[in-house]
Amino acid sequence: MKPRHDVQDRPRASRCRECANLAKAGIGAITRHLAPLMAATVAVLLFVTYVPSLTLGVARFLVK
Repeated sequence: MKPRHDVQDRPRASRCRECANLAKAGIGAITRHLAPLMAATVAVLLFVTYVPSLTLGVARFLVK
């Protein structure tokens, strides 16, 4: 049986190009709208990584 290749198996850039083609928009327009979301994701990741009281505080709250 051959493995199934879904959209999620494809590289992210390929999915962006497919979405751009489907929406009849350029890849620049798609990326311009996705940039704030990507920046927010990176900001949250850095914040959670470098402020350990956030994750440890939630764990301590759940244990009590």
